[in-house]
Amino acid sequence: MYANTWCTRCVPQFNQSRLTSVAIVLHDVRKRVLAELHLTRCKQYFRGAFDNAPLGLALVDSYNRFVRVNQTMCRLLGTDAG
Repeated sequence: MYANTWCTRCVPQFNQSRLTSVAIVLHDVRKRVLAELHLTRCKQYFRGAFDNAPLGLALVDSYNRFVRVNQTMCRLLGTDAG
């Protein structure tokens, strides 16, 4: 279900310029993949709730500048999102 949940790396081992062995390092990155998937879903949920809210919503930065507004807020302000 989750592609590429293992991160692999081959580390050659040399002795006097001769290859003696190869160490294969495996890392299970399943938790990271699941966390990234969860974050993506949360962003989609927030975006959908924000964009489709019947109330005017705006995100502002610390200087009170609009960072993002929804269509309802645009209608209230008489402007477009551009």
